Amino acid sequence: MRVPGIAYWKGMIAPGRQSDELFDLMDLFNTALDLAGAIDSIPTDRYIDGIDQTSLLLADDGRSRREKVYIWSEKNLMAMRMYEYKIHLKVVETQAQWLDIDCTAEKAAKGAGTKATVGIGGRCSPAEAAKDSAKRAAGVEDKGPLDKHRDEGLVKKAVK
Repeated sequence: MRVPGIAYWKGMIAPGRQSDELFDLMDLFNTALDLAGAIDSIPTDRYIDGIDQTSLLLADDGRSRREKVYIWSEKNLMAMRMYEYKIHLKVVETQAQWLDIDCTAEKAAKGAGTKATVGIGGRCSPAEAAKDSAKRAAGVEDKGPLDKHRDEGLVKKAVK
């Protein structure tokens, strides 16, 4: 997923400058240490994923020092972005467990004797499971977060 980032530093970052270069969140660590003059504080006893991207931020024609971004979900490599290209190695349906919350009586029964049970998408108490089961029996359909955003027109297909 590509998201916009905004960097502001009066007198250092040119106003109105735009870039579609790769910059990963983990790069902030190394970049911030360099800007603070503390680049020597980066631990050398372990691997640090971040890359110093100071030149990308400060130079008018700055280029990213990052070639690739790996996208992980727990232990699964899901995708990789390299320059302007992205390859998906594993695609998840919108009904995946972390997108739709589904606390039904069946799921609560599996966790009987415990305070909460893990339903699809999160933890639910027996009371929440009963409430969701009642909604289903009444024909009320709860949509997951992704479906709600899609209905509101916030989710669009990425082209590139």
